[in-house]
Amino acid sequence: MHRAPPAAAPSWRDSYDGSLFGPPEERTFFQQRSMSVDALVERAGSTSGFVNARREDQARIEREIRRFARGHDGTVSIRTDIVSAFRVS
Repeated sequence: MHRAPPAAAPSWRDSYDGSLFGPPEERTFFQQRSMSVDALVERAGSTSGFVNARREDQARIEREIRRFARGHDGTVSIRTDIVSAFRVS
Protein backbone atom coordinates (compact mmCIF):
# COMPACT_ATOMS: atom_id res chain seq x y z
CA MET A 1 0.00 0.00 0.00
CA HIS A 2 1.38 3.40 -0.99
CA ARG A 3 0.36 6.56 0.77
CA ALA A 4 0.51 10.11 -0.45
CA PRO A 5 3.22 12.12 1.28
CA PRO A 6 1.96 14.20 4.20
CA ALA A 7 1.37 17.89 3.66
CA ALA A 8 4.52 19.86 4.32
CA ALA A 9 4.63 20.99 7.93
CA PRO A 10 6.05 24.42 8.66
CA SER A 11 9.75 24.23 9.35
CA TRP A 12 10.92 25.03 12.87
CA ARG A 13 13.40 27.36 11.14
CA ASP A 14 10.50 29.58 10.04
CA SER A 15 9.61 30.38 13.65
CA TYR A 16 13.11 30.28 15.17
CA ASP A 17 13.65 33.31 17.42
CA GLY A 18 17.24 34.42 16.99
CA SER A 19 16.81 37.07 19.71
CA LEU A 20 16.48 34.36 22.39
CA PHE A 21 19.09 31.93 21.11
CA GLY A 22 22.24 32.21 19.08
CA PRO A 23 22.61 30.66 15.66
CA PRO A 24 21.55 27.03 15.56
CA GLU A 25 24.23 24.43 15.01
CA GLU A 26 23.08 21.34 13.16
CA ARG A 27 24.75 17.95 13.00
CA THR A 28 23.72 14.67 11.42
CA PHE A 29 25.04 11.29 12.49
CA PHE A 30 24.68 8.02 10.61
CA GLN A 31 25.13 4.55 11.94
CA GLN A 32 24.50 1.05 10.77
CA ARG A 33 23.41 -1.60 13.22
CA SER A 34 22.54 -5.26 13.05
CA MET A 35 18.94 -5.72 14.18
CA SER A 36 16.44 -8.52 14.38
CA VAL A 37 12.83 -7.78 13.50
CA ASP A 38 12.01 -7.61 17.24
CA ALA A 39 14.85 -5.13 17.81
CA LEU A 40 13.61 -3.02 14.90
CA VAL A 41 10.10 -2.94 16.37
CA GLU A 42 11.57 -1.98 19.77
CA ARG A 43 13.61 0.81 18.17
CA ALA A 44 10.57 2.18 16.35
CA GLY A 45 8.59 1.94 19.59
CA SER A 46 11.07 4.26 21.30
CA THR A 47 10.51 7.14 18.87
CA SER A 48 8.27 10.10 19.69
CA GLY A 49 6.06 9.49 16.64
CA PHE A 50 5.24 6.01 17.89
CA VAL A 51 4.93 6.90 21.58
CA ASN A 52 2.57 9.80 20.79
CA ALA A 53 0.42 7.78 18.38
CA ARG A 54 -2.92 6.31 19.42
CA ARG A 55 -2.80 2.67 20.57
CA GLU A 56 -4.58 1.52 17.40
CA ASP A 57 -1.98 3.31 15.28
CA GLN A 58 0.87 1.86 17.34
CA ALA A 59 -0.49 -1.65 16.72
CA ARG A 60 -0.83 -0.92 12.98
CA ILE A 61 2.70 0.49 12.79
CA GLU A 62 4.09 -2.57 14.56
CA ARG A 63 2.23 -4.90 12.17
CA GLU A 64 3.53 -2.98 9.16
CA ILE A 65 7.12 -3.07 10.43
CA ARG A 66 6.89 -6.82 11.06
CA ARG A 67 5.34 -7.41 7.63
CA PHE A 68 7.92 -5.26 5.87
CA ALA A 69 10.91 -6.75 7.73
CA ARG A 70 9.74 -10.39 7.77
CA GLY A 71 12.68 -12.61 6.88
CA HIS A 72 15.11 -9.70 6.60
CA ASP A 73 17.07 -9.71 9.85
CA GLY A 74 20.20 -7.78 9.11
CA THR A 75 21.67 -4.33 9.02
CA VAL A 76 19.61 -1.16 9.29
CA SER A 77 20.75 2.42 8.75
CA ILE A 78 19.87 5.02 11.38
CA ARG A 79 20.07 8.77 10.86
CA THR A 80 20.05 11.11 13.85
CA ASP A 81 19.69 14.88 13.40
CA ILE A 82 20.77 17.17 16.26
CA VAL A 83 20.13 20.90 16.56
CA SER A 84 21.53 22.97 19.40
CA ALA A 85 21.87 26.65 20.22
CA PHE A 86 23.09 28.66 23.17
CA ARG A 87 20.66 30.95 24.96
CA VAL A 88 21.45 34.64 24.47
CA SER A 89 22.10 36.36 27.82
